[in-house]
Amino acid sequence: MKQFCVAILLLSFLLSSCATWRSVPDRLDSFVLNAESSAQNYSSEDWELSNTQYQNLVDTYWDNLDKYSQEDRARVTKAIAKYQTLLVLNGISETAELINLIKEVAPAYLDGIKDAVNDSRSGILNTIRELVDFSEIEDSFSNLKEDVGGFIEELVDGVNEAIESTQE
Repeated sequence: MKQFCVAILLLSFLLSSCATWRSVPDRLDSFVLNAESSAQNYSSEDWELSNTQYQNLVDTYWDNLDKYSQEDRARVTKAIAKYQTLLVLNGISETAELINLIKEVAPAYLDGIKDAVNDSRSGILNTIRELVDFSEIEDSFSNLKEDVGGFIEELVDGVNEAIESTQE
């Protein structure tokens, strides 16, 4: 019975050792395939953890570059390119979300400023009128609102087109 337990422990050790002996190119391929299939659901924290794991694999690869065949080097280069593309696409998606949020809140924010000025019109407005022609401020805000809104709309359209073209 004791020999049987020792044999099971030895077999478990050998099997677990085999898992850790997978080559870095194999582990990097698996890692990138997993990231590709899960990227849509990654949170910011998931991306941070993923980037740390990715960097550890890449550092290990670079530290042992001379041990790998040309075929392994090509596989690693392809995996690195795929992962970096995932990072770019994630950055574009996050930027588009932020731009859409700004686009949503900017008009209300500017209206809030306008309401605050109107609510305390007597004191503030008189002071502003003494210092600056109020019509210039309104014109500036109006122009800024139009310029920023138009720019954000064009930028969002461009980002959405870029995302759609990469998904095709």
